Amino acid sequence: MSINYIRTVGIIGAGVAGLVTAKTLLRRGYACTVFERADRLGGVWAAGYSNFGTQVQRELYEFPDWPLPPEVADFTPGPVVRDYLERYAKHFDVWPLIAFEATVEQLSRQPAGAGWRIDYVQGTKPLSAEFDFVVVCTGL
Repeated sequence: MSINYIRTVGIIGAGVAGLVTAKTLLRRGYACTVFERADRLGGVWAAGYSNFGTQVQRELYEFPDWPLPPEVADFTPGPVVRDYLERYAKHFDVWPLIAFEATVEQLSRQPAGAGWRIDYVQGTKPLSAEFDFVVVCTGL
């Protein structure tokens, strides 16, 4: 499939990589849906790292187009990072694209290379969606 035919993109994961991917593709005119199995975004910053912080100075852990607020300390605590990611998603209009509590159960190639199908469960409801392209941003 030529990149010229890609119009819709499914993104699996609403952590750092998923949010940046969605923001970048959205700005380039692609229709995106982000699937997040948790009830909030942030990936490891919403789960396992929530009681930890970054291991580097603040300037090394911020988006170039969305600086951390000046009052944020070096070795930024996990809850501050998660809040930063949430503000990023809202500022760049990624927030409305996120399907929360959407557990992807299967990713399958459509016949004749005509895109991808994502089968997922949101709440207790089994659903599916089709996309021209899929990006897996599941981190760990």
